[in-house]
Amino acid sequence: MLAELAEGVSRRGKRALKPIDVLSRVEELLELGEPLASIRKAYPPPPPVEVTAELVEGLRHLHRAYGFSADVYRFVGLDAHALRKAGVLRGGDRGDPTGAPAETARRGAA
Repeated sequence: MLAELAEGVSRRGKRALKPIDVLSRVEELLELGEPLASIRKAYPPPPPVEVTAELVEGLRHLHRAYGFSADVYRFVGLDAHALRKAGVLRGGDRGDPTGAPAETARRGAA
């Protein structure tokens, strides 16, 4: 899985990884005990994406369906601001304006 992330393609069929593929692989690696640092080394997170109402709504649905841990979302460019707005991180829109890390929501809690 680390090799797939590093190459950006799946082993089966050699197609480019979609964001859901990245999220799934990172989540699975974390569940297997792989350190976040080694995942970041193989697949550095992209710059944050623009937070729009559509993105926030889509993120809410995605999190309800899959319950990924908050750490995996940064591997597709979703920062703490986007996660707070979508309710993935505690605090919603009322998150700490200083940018201090909030506690992460538990798996499937959103």
